[in-house]
Amino acid sequence: MDAAPEPGLPRFEKAPIIYIMSTQRDEAIPLAATDPTVLTPVRARVARPAADLASAAQFYEELVGLSRVTSFAGHDGFDGVVLALGPGIELELVRGPDGFPSPSPTHEDLLVLWLGAAEFQATRKRLAAAGVMVFAHPNPFWAGTGAVAYTDPEGYVLVVAPA
Repeated sequence: MDAAPEPGLPRFEKAPIIYIMSTQRDEAIPLAATDPTVLTPVRARVARPAADLASAAQFYEELVGLSRVTSFAGHDGFDGVVLALGPGIELELVRGPDGFPSPSPTHEDLLVLWLGAAEFQATRKRLAAAGVMVFAHPNPFWAGTGAVAYTDPEGYVLVVAPA
């Protein structure tokens, strides 16, 4: 008999199966099977503070090529832009009153985008044409995969990687 869930936690009858594509075997591999303890969100959003919201949004929309889902202004003192990263996955750039919260990126605050060959090359060309400099990331893993790192206008690291 299954153990009862902890109080306040939902009981899942059957979690959906999430697949990832294996680039080595050209097939879908189950990431999370029907284990009822595996969380499987239907949407996810990562929020990042942006002192210069317009510059950050322009960088991700025009140079990286992400599409705008929505934007908001004056929402309890906060302004923001929400960009699509993939089905149900979003990046929110947000600025609060008086610049709060202020960005405080580190080398490991990464946004990694694995792109198909054509998108990978086109994105690199757009960034280079705009004068965005390549960032020599201290983790050798990224260079070893053929990925290229950049910093966005707020100092956060964007890694563009071949899928």
